[in-house]
Amino acid sequence: MPIVTPELLTELTALHAQTVAAYRTLGAALTSARDREKTLFALHESYDLLSVPDTDKQISDLTWRFRERLLRIAEEQFTPSRSARFSIPRADIANAFPDCATFDAEAFWAHLEATYKPGAAKVAFAGVARDLVDAFNLERNPNIERKGNLLVLNKWVSCEKTYSGRMELSYHSADSVANGLRTLAAFADWANLPGVAASIRRHLNHTHFHHMEIVSRQRITIAAGELELITFQTRFEFRFGGEMAKQLPLFIGQYARKAA
Repeated sequence: MPIVTPELLTELTALHAQTVAAYRTLGAALTSARDREKTLFALHESYDLLSVPDTDKQISDLTWRFRERLLRIAEEQFTPSRSARFSIPRADIANAFPDCATFDAEAFWAHLEATYKPGAAKVAFAGVARDLVDAFNLERNPNIERKGNLLVLNKWVSCEKTYSGRMELSYHSADSVANGLRTLAAFADWANLPGVAASIRRHLNHTHFHHMEIVSRQRITIAAGELELITFQTRFEFRFGGEMAKQLPLFIGQYARKAA
């Protein structure tokens, strides 16, 4: 995604104006040609006349195309974590900018920054909290297990036996485990642990969960001293140590309890 600069916004506004002018010129030319065709052949409106596009719809579509470009950049740039989702409601934009005939990119971007940027982190991490609640079933069992200095979250999984006799994660469980790790990467971003977040994402990139052989009580280190995984055929045990163990209750207290 490009960085939004004043120069980019100025060029985008000018491009919109130029394209609108081109649409209107083409629409007028085609309308004139259709009228001449109709006159020359004494045709009724029901005949197959030269097609003339709906200029107003073309302009409206163009305006929303450019808006959408900036909206996607805003959602990415305003989001505090690449693993946290932040979405700007399109209905709000339609209400705030009902006129689709013109487009002022500078004013539009200024509105996005003033309206959505200040609260983006809160909204995004609240979404992470909801994902955390779902991933580890915290709504039904909000208590976090403690084993010595470690905090433990259990994630229930199902396995399937392959023709070769291997036990592998079911398709649904594979997706669920991967999504759980993405949620933990976002939590690590919130906790200001970039090294841990990078380790989790590296593990995600190098692990094929859909073909992952499950060995009971296998220990997998994801981030040394911070996060490890113990695999069983019915559950995965996520063990948190160090700063992750300290920050997890704070995150749950601030976000996940409310989300649950």
